[in-house]
Amino acid sequence: MSTFDRKSGRNPRAMAVMFAVLCAVAVAGCGSTGAYTQVSDSPTECTAQLRSATLPGWLSLFADHNWFVVYDPSEEAWHRWEVWVKEKECVVKDFLHPDKGVGGGPYRIEREWRGDAARRISDTLETSMAEYPHRDTYRVWPGPNCNTYANWILKESKTSSDLGPKGIGKDYLGLLGAGTTSTRTGVQLESPLVGLRIGLDDGVEVHVLCLTFGIDLFTPAIKTPLGRLGFPE
Repeated sequence: MSTFDRKSGRNPRAMAVMFAVLCAVAVAGCGSTGAYTQVSDSPTECTAQLRSATLPGWLSLFADHNWFVVYDPSEEAWHRWEVWVKEKECVVKDFLHPDKGVGGGPYRIEREWRGDAARRISDTLETSMAEYPHRDTYRVWPGPNCNTYANWILKESKTSSDLGPKGIGKDYLGLLGAGTTSTRTGVQLESPLVGLRIGLDDGVEVHVLCLTFGIDLFTPAIKTPLGRLGFPE
């Protein structure tokens, strides 16, 4: 039997393939390197970027590592900030080259800030070695981990932004915690087993075992543990 729908003139199998391709493009298109400042550039003002890369192996399906890079005009140099698995002093500066991934593929630039917002991020990063509350603790799951740190930097610097749904650990608030979100437009209640996040810029998210399921309202998209399907933020 032919799969061609004579009445509508459509091939259901071809439509299914096209839909799958569009979904893959939508996920892959979240974050890029093309339109942003590169480390080979020398901006005239303070510049900060949130970057991400997938983890190696099967973890690449649903887990990203997030970090920051900042250009300091006074030093004419880029610096990289993140959290790594260490016995103590997990917050590290320039542990890796700003462009280096973490074993699962090339980096992506998720956000870029300049001027005052970039300076706030830079100042927060500089003091984070002493002020980040989990600086001596690292747990892959449920956190605190690299994404917990990145989310904390966004909150403390008041940049009104968010990590992607593959940032496992971004919503870690201990065994049970509540607070405002990093977008500064929502609230969340979290535990390692289940959590809820609601906000104007956050949409609605349900967290199950730190995996994100939700919808984004203002920039329509579906949030899944495999990534974001829909319009880029």
